[in-house]
Amino acid sequence: MASPFVQWPTFLGIGVPKAGSSWLYEVLDSHPHIWVPEEREVHFFDRYYQERGLTWYRKLFPNVEKSKYKAIGEVTPQYIYCESEQIDALKSSVPSIEKFIIILRNPVDALYSGYWFSKRVDNFDLTFREFLEQRSYAVEHAHYAHHLKRWLEYFDRDQFLVLTTEEDLSAVEQAREKIAKFLNVDPNLFPEEAGKLKENSRHLPRFHAAYAWAVDLNSKLKQSNVYWPARVAEALGVKHWFGKQEVDEEMDPGLREELEDRYAEDVRKLEQMLGREFPEWDLSSPAAS
Repeated sequence: MASPFVQWPTFLGIGVPKAGSSWLYEVLDSHPHIWVPEEREVHFFDRYYQERGLTWYRKLFPNVEKSKYKAIGEVTPQYIYCESEQIDALKSSVPSIEKFIIILRNPVDALYSGYWFSKRVDNFDLTFREFLEQRSYAVEHAHYAHHLKRWLEYFDRDQFLVLTTEEDLSAVEQAREKIAKFLNVDPNLFPEEAGKLKENSRHLPRFHAAYAWAVDLNSKLKQSNVYWPARVAEALGVKHWFGKQEVDEEMDPGLREELEDRYAEDVRKLEQMLGREFPEWDLSSPAAS
């Protein structure tokens, strides 16, 4: 049962990975009337609902008394992949959550970004095609319509704010206006720099093994509810201690074409589902026209 002494979340950022969830978190965190927890990805509904329960979850959110927050939520991009029973549990146990923010990205580009992320944090040392063959779940995750369909069985379309990496991360003030309107907060209270400082370069650490070990250790600490080392490391800029190699390796054109063909039909379904088009992706199948 929800505690009367806690302001429960009213919104969630639910996806997708490698599309700008860190950017979204930083923008939300910068507004004085929006509350997000210190931990960027909570993973409650997709991982810890049964294990930790609502008592653990409610501790992430502020007390009701004299609260200044008009929008309260958290951002976990993997929520987009929740199964129906997980979404049903979310809706029944925390009914205050009525709004959802999604940032979508060209699925081919998101998949390629995920490959470089794996090379960086997992010390993955194979080609992109081998990545696709070995990590079929990543290929499946880029079928956005398949996963979003489950959410729309439980919530109405107007409960979702849909942004795109290509359009909104390059027009930050416009994106902040959309977010503010959706969450009913004053857009003028965002700091001028909110969302404008982002790192776009593709890079790898010079000391791969050490970096992968540090990432794994941080993940295990978070699973044990130990978050302060990550916050200290971020404040100290520890990730830069491992060095940085800029990478300028583009996807093989033939493989890109294969993937574009693979996702075209899913994008067509997504456009129909959301009632909008994604011309910036140039992936709609001929049937959509």
